[in-house]
Order: sequence, then structure tokens, then C-alpha cells
Amino acid sequence: MCRRFTFTGSDRLELPPVRSSGLDLRPLRKQISCLRAFDLNSDTSCAPTVDPSATITQRSQASPRVWSEARTCANPFAAILLVHLLCATALAFGAALPTIRSFSPTSGAPGASVTIDGANFNRVVEVRFNTDTALFTPVSASRVTATVPLGATTGPISVTTALGTAVTSVHFRVPPRITSFTPTNGAPGSTVILEGENFTGANAVRFNGTNASAFVVTAQNQIHATVPNGATSGFITVTTPVGTGATTNHFVVTGTEPIITDFSPTNGVAGTLVIIEGRYFTGATAVKFNGVNAAGFFVTAPTQISATVPAGATTGPITISRLSETGASPKAFVVTTAPVVTDFSPVAGPPGTTVVIEGANFLGATAVKFNGVAAASFSAPAPTQVSAVVPLGAVTGPISVVTPKGAGTSLKPFVVTTSPVITEFAPTNGPPGTVVTIDGVNFGGLVAVKFGGVAANVSAMVSPTQIRSTVPGGAITGPVSVTTVQGTGVSTNQFVVVGEKPLVTGFSPAVGSPGTTILLQGLNFLGVTSVKFNSLNANFAVPAPTQITCTVPPGATTGLLSVTTSAGTAFSTDAFIVAPIVTTFFPTNGVPDTPVIVRGTNFTQVLAVRFNGGAAAFTNSSPNEITAWVPVDATTGSISVTTPAGIVASTNAFVLLPEITSPVRLSIKPIAGQQVLLSWPAAGWRFQVQSSDRIAGSNWLPLTNRTSVIGNQRQLALGRTNQNRFFRLFRPTVLQ
Repeated sequence: MCRRFTFTGSDRLELPPVRSSGLDLRPLRKQISCLRAFDLNSDTSCAPTVDPSATITQRSQASPRVWSEARTCANPFAAILLVHLLCATALAFGAALPTIRSFSPTSGAPGASVTIDGANFNRVVEVRFNTDTALFTPVSASRVTATVPLGATTGPISVTTALGTAVTSVHFRVPPRITSFTPTNGAPGSTVILEGENFTGANAVRFNGTNASAFVVTAQNQIHATVPNGATSGFITVTTPVGTGATTNHFVVTGTEPIITDFSPTNGVAGTLVIIEGRYFTGATAVKFNGVNAAGFFVTAPTQISATVPAGATTGPITISRLSETGASPKAFVVTTAPVVTDFSPVAGPPGTTVVIEGANFLGATAVKFNGVAAASFSAPAPTQVSAVVPLGAVTGPISVVTPKGAGTSLKPFVVTTSPVITEFAPTNGPPGTVVTIDGVNFGGLVAVKFGGVAANVSAMVSPTQIRSTVPGGAITGPVSVTTVQGTGVSTNQFVVVGEKPLVTGFSPAVGSPGTTILLQGLNFLGVTSVKFNSLNANFAVPAPTQITCTVPPGATTGLLSVTTSAGTAFSTDAFIVAPIVTTFFPTNGVPDTPVIVRGTNFTQVLAVRFNGGAAAFTNSSPNEITAWVPVDATTGSISVTTPAGIVASTNAFVLLPEITSPVRLSIKPIAGQQVLLSWPAAGWRFQVQSSDRIAGSNWLPLTNRTSVIGNQRQLALGRTNQNRFFRLFRPTVLQ
């Protein structure tokens, strides 16, 4: 009699008392991981059988079906010696697969520390939280501590050593994280789409503390929420059983109250004219600077107001009133009396350079300083402007203007230089051979001029502040550099070499529908002749050699973007994803399990298909077609398709046919081989097929095979056995 055993890697399993040639196998139970299966009584070579769910069980005549197939072994005693040899080697080198017994805590946010206990943690090479790699510290052969990574999502923890990987059967849960939301403002009743991670099981969405009137978790990384009545502007939060995640920015609740988005200038004295931008300004009845009525204001458009800072105003928000509602600016307007430095030009230069300083409250200026060193001379031609000469001994640092009412200091430094500084060049593009005029400072002792790193053959210094140079053959698009004996200066802008093939480096947004405006970024966009979305021409404009704005054309499909000039065509590295469109579906009605063909466009990376909210099983056979099976929780309504670009629903409703609850007839027909075909009306979808080995008695067992709906019939094919001699339809009482 053949005696076969199936092993798993657990050291908790017990080996039955079996001996072969006098060798007791029970001492091997601790080394069981080194072999999966073997046959004690076979006559050919063998390979182990992998059965992860099996325990060590001796084969008997009473249970012949518990055994998986395995090839036989040439010599039973040799096989046992091989087992001993492999296991002894494993013990000698400490080779054992890692196992995880527990981890604590069982949930936490990114940055939290988690202790993982188990065995065989020698030489741990990696710890992951779901799919994200974590920082970890080995504590001992049975313990590792790890830090939850920033992008972690709910899922198992795995520990990998040189010998294998152990994975927890229980998931580590991560609180929800909101990465973005759109739109950023809206009135009560409007829908907001939240993007992020770990939204599964969300039990609350709140707008600044007020529960959303409704929300739907469309995916683990997306929620659609409705702004509730009474909501106020503030953070949006999502709560799950694991914790709460909040947006980093405020959602602005709008209505008919004025909304201030920006104003300019951001500071000034009484009498300063301030341009206020926003919405809902028509009919404004008051403008106030920190509670003091403006000296005068004028509504120039529904989105713009010009107002004058009143005497007595203090630093604080600007407010606009309309009817019984008031809107306030998100930042304060600074009422100044001390000098304020807003800008200066040039931004760099050697001692002796004249710098023009812009700002406010410069009247009566008594000093101008460059990083604390008084200017060689200065003049104040207007309350908003000062001209000063960089003194000897000045070093890089901020510029300050002093008056009897105080001092104002620039936010950025003035760079005192000895190396060349390029301030501008013209023209900004051209083919090799183009003469370019370069302006700046410290050009004395000229050594070289380069275009994109390629040295110009001809360059001449007109003055210490100007150079004329010729674009060399072989030059590539890139910054211009000037080298003198004192060092090298590089332009902040690029010179675009015309005739070079374009390059697309990126675009945004990455998804959209026809009519969406897309910004492409790259190089050598001058002379663009076409921009295409997956080979379909789009309208476009070229505002700069490194930018293109274009509009997604009607009929566009998901694919690469291309830009063509006379020098060639460049393609984006990533595909632009176009929102799906559902055009038709067939049939237009049916019952659960009915296959429905959904046709349209841009069915790429389909995430979900729903029948009026009920999630369906589906196959995505092409970008234009989906086959979906009507789910048991479907109701009459539209069919929706979800992709990374959004959710689209059919314009027509799929009609769920009424269920048959009265007894129905079961048809039984023999088909090829030892099989029968069972069929009954498709609308009787709650009926179960049961089989028995005899027609009388209570030995009826339900069949779990999946049924298929073909036409108006529900069908099930299966083989005939002694247990499947009789069949019947049964509708369980709990379902009636």
C-alpha cells in the first residue's frame, strides 16, 4: 500500500507515527518547511506537491480524495535520507522562512511606529505596508519595528528576508487621507469630488464640522459629497472606523454673498487706490478696510471693485457688503506709515551700480542701506520710488529704506557681484548664425560665451554691461552663459535654437473631456504646425517657446499627445486620459445575471460599472465596449462607467424586469457526454437548483454553480453523477 504525506511550512503540525526502514519521521516536524510532499512507497523520482491548505495527513482508504497528485519516488529510503539531508543543512545555516504572529498597533497614520512580532527575522531586507516600502529597525530574530510610510494604504504587512516573505492575514488599517478636492468652492447642494486614500468604510464627511447632506464612496480613493445647508467655509474631513483625515486647504461655501479672491496693492497709506478681485460685486453697498468705510469705491465689473483706503484705516481684512450679506478677504490689507520695499532693479551688480527701489512711504527718506552699508548716494523722486548707488564694501543682502517714521526692508537680497551677471538677452530664439545681444554686469575680462553649453565662435564685448555673440552651429536650446576671469554667469531664461526637434516634457491636467484646456510644457515649440490628441487635431496657441495651450477636441480618445514642427514630431511619455462616453447598451432590459453590452468611447482603465448604483461584474474587451452582468442589487436606472478620468452615465435607463415568484417549470435536457442542461425562466432568478440521489426524502442539496442567462432563459450545465440523479427548483422561504 502506498503511503503519501502532504506537508506545509507550519511548525505547529504533528507527524503521524510512521516509520520506513526503521527511520522515525516525527523528529522532522520542526524542519517541515524544507519539503512540501513525498511518497514513501514509490519506484520513480519525485517532486514535491504544493498544497498550502493541507495538514500532514496519512492516506487511508476511507479518505482517498484528500490527496493531491504527486509523482512517485525511485527509492523510499533515499527519499527519507534526502529529507534528513535538506533539513540538517537548513538547521546548520539557520535557514527558515519568516513568520508573523502579531503586530501592534493594528492601525495608524503615516509616521506611526509599528512593532511586528514573529520568528526567523534574521537578515530582514524589506518591510512593506500593503505595497509601500517602510523604514524599519531589526530588534531581534523575533521582532522588527517599522514606520508607517507616507503613502501607506490599508492592507497586509509583509516582512521579507533572504529566504522568503511573510504576510499578515489581518490588514493594518490606515486612516483616510485627502489629497485634493474639486471644485474648491460651491453653494449648498453642489457636489464635491474628494480624492485621496483609505476611504473604504467612510461613515462621515463634514464641511467645517457640518455633516454632508449625502456622500457616496465611489472607490477607496474617491468620494462624492454634497455640500449641506448651513455649511461654512473651512476644512473638509472624512471619517472612517480607523480615524479622520482633513483637507489642507479650505473649501469655500458660496451663495450670493460677495467673495474676495485677491486685491492689489497688498499695502498702502490712506488715499491708496486698491483694486479688489472676486465675485458677486454687483449692487455692493459698502467697502470697508478693517471696519472703516472706504473713502470711495466704484464697481467696475461684477468681479472687480476699485476702492480708496480711508483716513483712520488700520491693518486688517477688506470687506464688501451686498444686501444683507458680507464677504471678507482671506488676507489682511496692510495700512502703512513706515516705508515698504516691494521690488528693486537690477537684482544684482557690483559697487557703483544704480538700483531703482519700488515701494511706498519713501517721502522724507533719510538713508538707503545695502545689507546695513549706507548707499554712496540716493534720491527719492516720488513717494513710491528711490534711486540708490551700491556702495564700496557692500555685501549681498536686503535693501532697506529709512524715513523718520521707520524703516522698510526688502524680502529678497540684492546680490553684490564680481562675477558676470546676465540680466537679459535679445532675440530670445533663432537658428545658428543669429547675432544675440547680451546685457548684464561684470563682463570685463571676457573669456567665453556659450549657448546651451556650446561655445560661440564669435563674441565681442561692447562694454562691461553688454556683449554681442553669434549662435554657433550645433547649439542646443538652453541657458546662455558668460565666462570672465572672475567667474561665470548664467541666464535664468533659455535661448531657443530654432530648427531643433520639439520636446514634450509634461502636460496638465492629465485627464479631461472634450473642451478642456490643456497646458503642454517642453522645448522648441516655435513654429508648431499641429497638436494632436491620439492622432486627432486640436486647436492650440503658442504663448512661449516652452508652452502650448490647446483644447481637447470633440471625439478625442485616450492616448499620447504629439507636437509637430518643421523639425519633427515629439510625443508625450504619458497618455492623456479622456473621460468615457456611453452611447448605447443592449439589451435595454433584463434580470440579474443578464449580460449587457455597453458601447461608447474611452473605456480604458475601467474601475467600475454600475446599474443605478449596483456594482456589476464586467469585462473590458476594448476601449469601445464593455460586457457587464446585471447585479442582484440592480434597480431600474442609468448604467454608469467609472475610469480615472471620471464617471459617466447613460442617458437612457436600463429597465430591471419584474421577478417571477410563482412556481416555474424546470427543463432538463441531456447534452454531450454525461452532462445535462437545466433551464428555467430567467426572471425566476431567486430560485435555487437542488439535486438528490433519490426523489423521495430530504436529501436535497443546493447547487452552487453559476447560472447563465441566454435570451429569456436561465441555464446551468453540469455532469450527471449518482448524487445528481434528480433535480428540482426551490425558492427558499427567507427570500420570499
